[in-house]
Amino acid sequence: MNAQQQNDSTAIQKVEPPIIVVKLPEGESYKWKNYCLTFTKMLADSRCPKDATCIWQGQAKVKMSLEKDGSLIDSKEIVLTNPEQNGTSFNLAEKSFRVYGLMPYPTTKMKEEGNIDYYLRVEIPSEASSASEK
Repeated sequence: MNAQQQNDSTAIQKVEPPIIVVKLPEGESYKWKNYCLTFTKMLADSRCPKDATCIWQGQAKVKMSLEKDGSLIDSKEIVLTNPEQNGTSFNLAEKSFRVYGLMPYPTTKMKEEGNIDYYLRVEIPSEASSASEK
């Protein structure tokens, strides 16, 4: 294969849209176009603290909602078992999302103190590339 043929074959490769991952604190929203994704509430966190030994790794439950043009179109409880490894996919209405992390990861001290400021790392649909965060 000469250099010209090699350049032609690489020029026709499909380019994937960028993946947009946002930091979404509990109680806050991410807006794009006419949509608004909200991390409504942290419902439960039974994940094994990283400074403890557990039989079960645990899970967390969060409530997410999606609005379109200012009206609620879907709301769901999402169970996160280990989003840091594979991500956890979920759909709200016609949109697909993926959670890549729930932070902070618990420690025994944090669980004792309570009042944790949770946030999600969420992949949002690729058409949101001209998004604005609020």
